[in-house]
Amino acid sequence: ATCPRRDAVEVRVMRGAWNMAFAGVMALTAVGEADAATAKREAAGTLADGTAVEAVTLTAANGVSARILTYGATLQSLSGPDRNGKVADVLLGYDDARDYAEHPNFFGVTVGRYANRIAGGKFTLDGKAYQLPLNDKVNSLHGGTQGFDKRPWRIVAVKDGSVMLALTSADGDQGYPGKLDVTVTYAMADDGALTITFGAKTDKPTIVNMTNHAIFNLAGEGSPLGALTHRL
Repeated sequence: ATCPRRDAVEVRVMRGAWNMAFAGVMALTAVGEADAATAKREAAGTLADGTAVEAVTLTAANGVSARILTYGATLQSLSGPDRNGKVADVLLGYDDARDYAEHPNFFGVTVGRYANRIAGGKFTLDGKAYQLPLNDKVNSLHGGTQGFDKRPWRIVAVKDGSVMLALTSADGDQGYPGKLDVTVTYAMADDGALTITFGAKTDKPTIVNMTNHAIFNLAGEGSPLGALTHRL
């Protein structure tokens, strides 16, 4: 993908909502103020180098909740009740924020600048060749050795049911051209649907392909059968 040449380019991508209405089809009802989704901000420990990590938990009235970490703008957990009312976390991840840095597996992280593999770590844009660091054998994977998943993000805003986080990637970071200011917004709807919105603004032509790397086990954490019996 090539951004048109402009002084500044802004890209916004809306991902499809993850509707975690675990209990099945829900009747449409009027949602009052008491039923609005909430957001709670709190400390979530520190990394080995002393970097503080914060967490924001978004909770809907029906019991669905999502916990987001500032490290890697990570979706740490996504929990909700099943048809029998049993609450389970359906994401793979770590309980301790420090483990995301010390044992990286891309669980629930925000991937950037470029998700997936770039063969040979090379691309050409406007006739100029760029070389990226190789961190997946002969490929550049998920933004390079220091992708967006391995950085502390800053919280820009916390509102009822949502949190916006931001990160600035300098021109030349991991070999990519252009300064890139990025945001990711997690928003919990009153009915328990979680939406993730990505935004990016650059000062020169570049490539960007962000995503969230959540891995699901819909049977819930600790399920003896794991995801092997899922039917989609």
